[in-house]
Amino acid sequence: MKKAIVILFILLGLIWNYNSIVYAQNNQISNEIFEKLCIEAEKGNSAAQFTLGLVYANGNGVTHNDEEAIKWWKLSAAQENPGAELYLGIAYASGIGVIKDEVEAAKWYTKAAEKNSKIGQLMIATVYSEGIGIVKNHEKAAFWYRKAAAQGVGEAQARLGELYATGEGVKEDLQEAIRWWKLAANNGIVRAQVYLANSYALGKGVEIDSIESVKWQQLAADNGDSRMQTQLGFSYYEGSGVPKNHELAVKCWNKAAEQGEPLGQYMLGKAYSSGFGIEKNSTEAIEWMKKAAEQGEVHAISWLGFSYYFGRGIEQNIEEGLKWIRKGVEKGDSTSQALLGNAYYTGQGVIQDYSAANKLYNLSVKQGDGFGELFLGFAYYEGNGVVKDYVEASKWLEKAADKGLEDAKMLLQEIKKNR
Repeated sequence: MKKAIVILFILLGLIWNYNSIVYAQNNQISNEIFEKLCIEAEKGNSAAQFTLGLVYANGNGVTHNDEEAIKWWKLSAAQENPGAELYLGIAYASGIGVIKDEVEAAKWYTKAAEKNSKIGQLMIATVYSEGIGIVKNHEKAAFWYRKAAAQGVGEAQARLGELYATGEGVKEDLQEAIRWWKLAANNGIVRAQVYLANSYALGKGVEIDSIESVKWQQLAADNGDSRMQTQLGFSYYEGSGVPKNHELAVKCWNKAAEQGEPLGQYMLGKAYSSGFGIEKNSTEAIEWMKKAAEQGEVHAISWLGFSYYFGRGIEQNIEEGLKWIRKGVEKGDSTSQALLGNAYYTGQGVIQDYSAANKLYNLSVKQGDGFGELFLGFAYYEGNGVVKDYVEASKWLEKAADKGLEDAKMLLQEIKKNR
């Protein structure tokens, strides 16, 4: 906010032809310039009054004083200076220098917006959209967003696109949403870049275009969006819109993981576990999987449960495995349901209970989980907790085999031999 105010201060100085204003490197004005501003403000120059308010608000060459800033902005606003009206709105909305009053804030935003202040238009559109200090009205929000968007305000362009995407205040029109998002994205609004990346990936409002999707993924990723860093990693991993490159995929996931993105952490852990795109390292794999799992990433939770329970890639720890498996079941994760079912089936770490096992298997297969299909097929093959049935066993094992589970393929061959 301070940076924006300083920039506005400099621009206003140019507009008023105060060419003698010289800013030091720390943006402090000289005593001479401050005195000139005071003289002009006392004479009733609304621009000088507004600027003097900014000087006090920022502490530029004077002691920071919000109340003094408000005093000068009110005098300037009394002469209908849109900048002063806008900043009074911001002050009342935030309670800086005045008692917080959202109704009063909306009033000043409206005054500034009606004088074609593009930021005033953005602010009044936002309060209409959210119903802050004013009755929520999506049609009026759209009206003011359009005004600000037409003046090149990227945030307004992004929000107008959102309204067209949802049909709030305007007729739903995905193509119109795309048009505004492109303008916003080119103005550096990261979430608009994200919208475009997803739209081209899914074919919403545009034809599916993986190359165009990757273009926007890259821009958003470069701007620090961890979700798009993760998605860009998948694009490189799968070779979608870009040449397949596991090393670049891992670099993208590492950037996302470092920012705390759980899916990025999971994929980085998976890369370390499997050794694709990076040297295999089980310690790093577990570290990143735990970070993801602690944020509720179900894939990481089931990975930890499976790995600890069966000792795959790490030292077997049935108790630790069951801890993570139960967390996954609580989240409705189908693989965790299958794994807990297997624990009850074998009695490893819990009291053996075929009935409980098969209940969990059936929950798992309803979600199409390959492990659930494998284990349920095995239950029918052995006839534990269910009536022995090679036909039913084969049905579930074939589903698991289609998902690439080698144990299912081997058991299917065994059934064929016995029939």
